[in-house]
Amino acid sequence: MKKKLVPILLTAMIITVFPITAQTSEEDVSDDYIGKSAYSTGEQVFNINAGAIFPLFTIAPFASEGTSAINPDIGETSIGLTGSLEFGAFVMDNLMLGGELSGMFAATPNRVLTMVPISFTAAYYFMFYPIEVPVHLNIGMSFNTLGDYFTMTPVIKPGIGALWNINDEWAIGLNAEYWFIPEIYYSDEFKDQSRIANFLELGISGSYHF
Repeated sequence: MKKKLVPILLTAMIITVFPITAQTSEEDVSDDYIGKSAYSTGEQVFNINAGAIFPLFTIAPFASEGTSAINPDIGETSIGLTGSLEFGAFVMDNLMLGGELSGMFAATPNRVLTMVPISFTAAYYFMFYPIEVPVHLNIGMSFNTLGDYFTMTPVIKPGIGALWNINDEWAIGLNAEYWFIPEIYYSDEFKDQSRIANFLELGISGSYHF
């Protein structure tokens, strides 16, 4: 009778302990990894981005009737290079506010196009530790030159990244941004020259938080 009782007791113990262990493991994963912020309010972040920028098309918001509002050619601009420096601080565990200085240059048949945007940035970090996915929006002004021609335009850059935390301070990954560069004229003389340029930036990122 005692020999039969031992396996019965062992089986009962396994059945009892296993759900508790599974529940504890599930809670640990949920608490420590999925959705938990790697940052805290007041923590600061410095980001470096570098990559390529692809000219897509322009939109003519005041195109006359019978003409196409979308032009697939941005002045025969080639694929260019871009980079940026970004600094911000977390005002909430997952929300970062800051500023960014970026720049790009690309060749055209006879001249070089350069743009230097200075923008305010807001980013929300989705956490899947050790992976983090920041979704951000930059709004500011861009200083543009094309040969001897200079202009200042608004700039809007929504984007998304995917970063892998190497340790408690450093993360590396990929970054994608969509550049809207509107150059709008409201006078009747130049109204038909208004354009909204569209670019796509793809690059790599390094992030240091402290």
